[in-house]
Amino acid sequence: MPARTTIQPGFPEPLEELRHLSSEEIISRHDKVVQKLNGAAPGMRASYWEQAQRYLSVLQWQETKRQANKMEDLTENINRLTWAVVILTALTLCLVALTLWHTW
Repeated sequence: MPARTTIQPGFPEPLEELRHLSSEEIISRHDKVVQKLNGAAPGMRASYWEQAQRYLSVLQWQETKRQANKMEDLTENINRLTWAVVILTALTLCLVALTLWHTW
């Protein structure tokens, strides 16, 4: 589905469409809505306000998703390091045991 280029109050984009946009595009759309909000008639302000909040929510969702992906990567790295330490510890214990066995 192609992205809409005009902002119409009362006709928000589907969330799925917004989630695929870049942060820069969402910020740009948010700024356009805020400009329209500032010059809107009192009856239209609520609609523009809701749309601006929707863009901010999507930005927050994107940031949360980025942070979750980073946490998953960090968890995988910690897992690998833990296994490396376990293996090296086991090797060290084997070497110590061999050394002690040969010295008796």
